[in-house]
Amino acid sequence: LIENNPDNSDILADIANISFINFGDTEKAIAYLAGLKQQAPENPKVQILAGGIAVQEGKPEEAIRFYESSFRGNPEDKTTIRYLGNLLSDSELWDKSIQHYRQALIHHPNDPYFLERLGTLLIGCPDTRLRNMNEGIVYSERAFLHMSSRPNTLVYSGRSLAFAYANLGYKENALHTIRETMAMARQANFSPTYLAELEDMLFSIQALDN
Repeated sequence: LIENNPDNSDILADIANISFINFGDTEKAIAYLAGLKQQAPENPKVQILAGGIAVQEGKPEEAIRFYESSFRGNPEDKTTIRYLGNLLSDSELWDKSIQHYRQALIHHPNDPYFLERLGTLLIGCPDTRLRNMNEGIVYSERAFLHMSSRPNTLVYSGRSLAFAYANLGYKENALHTIRETMAMARQANFSPTYLAELEDMLFSIQALDN
């Protein structure tokens, strides 16, 4: 492929990403990246590769810049959305995380993972000033009821929903949701630690005044 497409930055970037992500050959990826930065520095695939290498090198701020640039160039790419979203959360850039998932849902309005991520942030953001329980419920409910939601998405959105319902005084809704979420988590073989956290939440909700 390299011999037949020496000037095709898309293909070369794909090969570099495969070398880096699938086989962990960082040195080879860095070598490809050096040429690609000269050949096509604005290519979103080149920028996501640069971001991945920056993460590997312990440079999260630089990685965020590359991922943001890649997202602007190709906002449809779900891999870029996930990488950037995870890195923003890991870096505790909560406001940016919320705005990022709002943008992601413009391009993928019914993606259950993005719905859950935004709902969970709006409901349980560590920066409480950014919370919006009522809006978060809307996104979390859509993820929780989505036919295509994976088990993790169902459980995380259910936990967020139960938390929001409880905080807004909807005890019965909260109890129903946390019990349903616990059943899903058991069926999906979530860790005993996580199941214990859900059980603690159930007890806390049960203890609330009606």
